[in-house]
Amino acid sequence: MAVKRWLWNLGGLFFVALGFIGYVTPGLPGTVFLIVALWFFKKGSPRFEHWLLNHPWFGRTLRVWEREKAITARTKVIATVSIALAVSASSFAFVGRPLVLGSVVGLGIAGIWYILTRKTADPTLYGKEALVEMPEGEAAESALGQGLEA
Repeated sequence: MAVKRWLWNLGGLFFVALGFIGYVTPGLPGTVFLIVALWFFKKGSPRFEHWLLNHPWFGRTLRVWEREKAITARTKVIATVSIALAVSASSFAFVGRPLVLGSVVGLGIAGIWYILTRKTADPTLYGKEALVEMPEGEAAESALGQGLEA
């Protein structure tokens, strides 16, 4: 059992690292990797799950996704504009390579379509008062759901 938890946590840390890289690298998503990391931590560590769900930079976005599989309007705008800017900048670099350019534009359009077709979350449900409380003991099943009721 300890080896499984270690592997789940290792996977979660790997995706947290990719998420951080994604936040500072144009064209690479950050939040999607953190959602995957959250999934790993649900199986490996309530403490790391709690840390992600209450992180000051991206915890709110993860709580919204975890609870409703929805994206706030603010996050949709930021993500859509970021993708459009990254695709536009990349387009100049790939002018002479139509296959690569088509792939970049196609993936950008697919990403924007996915974001815009997700449910828009009610922003009033996700203030600071909705922070997830850390469960007591290592036997806690999940930190999600505690303290999220509207």
